[in-house]
Amino acid sequence: MGRNASNKKEPVVAGVGENRERQDCPSIDIIKAVAAEERPMDDSFRDHLNSCSACQREFRDLQAEPEWDKFYKRSSWGLYAVLFCIVCRVVFRSCHH
Repeated sequence: MGRNASNKKEPVVAGVGENRERQDCPSIDIIKAVAAEERPMDDSFRDHLNSCSACQREFRDLQAEPEWDKFYKRSSWGLYAVLFCIVCRVVFRSCHH
C-alpha cells in the first residue's frame, strides 16, 4: 500500500457516486482491517471511499463498532496467554505434590 495515514475517523466526501457493480472495490476483509485500524489507510483506499458510496457505508458501519468490542478483539490473545500460564502452573504444582 502507499503512504501511511491515520485511520481515525477519516473524513470522506459526502455525496459520493454509486458503484452498483462494485467495480474495483477492495475486499470486505481489507475494509474491516482498515476500519479496525489493523491495516493503514493509504491514498488509494481513501480515494476509493471518496468515489464508492457502498464501500464508504460499510467502512463507516465497521468503524462505528462499540469500543468495548474492539478492546475485546485486541485483548483476547492476551487473555488466552494468561489462562494458559495459569493452567500450566496448576498442572505443574499438581505433578510435584
